[in-house]
Order: sequence, then C-alpha cells, then structure tokens
Amino acid sequence: FTKAVRLDPGNAEYHDSRGVTLHYMGRHEEALAEDDEAVRLEPGSARYHHSRGVTLNYMGRHEEALAEYDEAVRLEPGSAEYHRSRGVSLRELGRLEEALSEIDLAIQIDPELAISHSSRALTLRAMGREEEAQVEEALEASLSRNDTNA
Repeated sequence: FTKAVRLDPGNAEYHDSRGVTLHYMGRHEEALAEDDEAVRLEPGSARYHHSRGVTLNYMGRHEEALAEYDEAVRLEPGSAEYHRSRGVSLRELGRLEEALSEIDLAIQIDPELAISHSSRALTLRAMGREEEAQVEEALEASLSRNDTNA
C-alpha cells in the first residue's frame, strides 16, 4: 500500500489499508499516522474512525479509542462491530456495566457476530460472573464453528 499512497496521497482508503497493515505488523505509531490521514481526508467515514480507534486501543490509549468509537457509532449506529469495539474500550477503562450494555447492543444488532460473544464473556468474567461467561464462550465457539462450516 506504500506505493498506492505514494501514487495517490489523497486517497483515504489507501491510507486506511496501509494503517491496517502496519497495525498487524505491530507498527502502531506508523499505523496511527496513516489512520490520522485517512480521518483527515474523510472525516465522515465511520470505518476510518473505527480503524483509528482500534490502533489507539492496542496502544493502550483507551480514552482516545473510545472517542473514535463514539464517532464511528454516531456516523453508523447500526454497526454491531463499532458497538462491540466501544464496549471493549469501556471494559478496558473499568466501566464494566456500560461495557456490557454496549456489547449487548452489538449482539442485539447482529447475534451471529461471534466476536461479540467473546467480548461479552470477557466482560462478564471481569465482573465476576464466571458461569455466564462460560455460556457466552460456548455460544461464541458454536458460532465460530458455524462460520467455518458455511
């Protein structure tokens, strides 16, 4: 994506794709610079705010990540993934009841999104609700198996 960005530096999608690649390579500072550019070029894109939030979350900058997820949810309120990510940041900030509510909303939007059940299990476990967490893990495993068998 470096060459694509060089050829068309005004293309937000190229910056976002390069940022995602750098993120997966563990090069978070560089990824954040690409995320920043994508958001600067297209501030109305929920996807780019979400990508920036993911990078910030991995950097341990959970308050900033939450602000990006807030914007992504504002722009695209029907996205289960954006609500789930918002819930993860809330959990990282110790706001467990809010986190659970946000993750429950993600599951309400898309009950088949397996990762939401995993996030719910982690949140329940952080709340000391082990039995409920185990039920969510079983559900997540079942949904994941169904995804691979589809």
